[in-house]
Amino acid sequence: MIDVIKLQGVTPIDYRNENGDIIATVVLNDGEIDICPNCGGKLYKHGQRSNTFADLPIQNQPVKLEVIRPRYRCKDCHALVTANLEFIDDKRRATHRLVEFVQDNCLEKTFSEIAEATGLAVNTIKSITLDYISQLEKTVQFETPTILGVNELTILDIKRTAVTNLSMNCLLDILPKINHTCILSFLRELSDRNKVEWVIGNKNLLKIEKDIKQILPNADLIIISESENKLIENYKQSHEQLNQISLNLTRNYSFEVIRAKLLYNKFSRYVGSINSQKNTQIEYGANLNTTFENLINN
Repeated sequence: MIDVIKLQGVTPIDYRNENGDIIATVVLNDGEIDICPNCGGKLYKHGQRSNTFADLPIQNQPVKLEVIRPRYRCKDCHALVTANLEFIDDKRRATHRLVEFVQDNCLEKTFSEIAEATGLAVNTIKSITLDYISQLEKTVQFETPTILGVNELTILDIKRTAVTNLSMNCLLDILPKINHTCILSFLRELSDRNKVEWVIGNKNLLKIEKDIKQILPNADLIIISESENKLIENYKQSHEQLNQISLNLTRNYSFEVIRAKLLYNKFSRYVGSINSQKNTQIEYGANLNTTFENLINN
């Protein structure tokens, strides 16, 4: 039989179609167990067990794996034992590679599109996405800018703080609120704070100018006014782009998911990065032009 599943550790023995899903019945290549994991006693065969798990779609058609594995009983403690499925994410009842597929697409495609392609419930896709966002928060590090913009971005009818890298025209972060506590907390957590030379924003920042100077000792505060210079021009450009992004945002997701879709979109991050002389990629944030283009094209 042709193996269209190509999943290490199993061999397909049957295919069928049910309600638009491909059902692949598979057996384990190595499902034999000799010793009881509970007490170390001898095991004897006690029938078999069949479980169904979601797998990678084939040509945009959902796939379900019907995994048949032998079941054993211990002669000493009488426990029932079945072989572990190392390729399965037990939390999702799906293969690890399907979870990775959702992670690779959840910030670019809609949850409904992924659900249609995979057969997973939207709530399952949301759960995978939230776990993935938590991973990204720990692993993605944007370079601290020399010119830092503090702006506004309305998401779900609430004004948020948008922090930008004005020299690279990149979105650095989106804070849940627009109050001073939120802004100062973000500045305190910046790595390489001494790199910041200018902080640009509206006159509300004057109220925390001393705090900003204490946190960013090398930075000068520039308040947007009628006067023009290159820094203010860059700020106004990013302000307009953020307004356009705000107008095109969907209302179908939580703030956490919308924030991640804006910050961690792979193509926006790629455009907002450069290769260093050491052949490593330095990320400056999500490029604002690309972020806006993604919104209007999807």
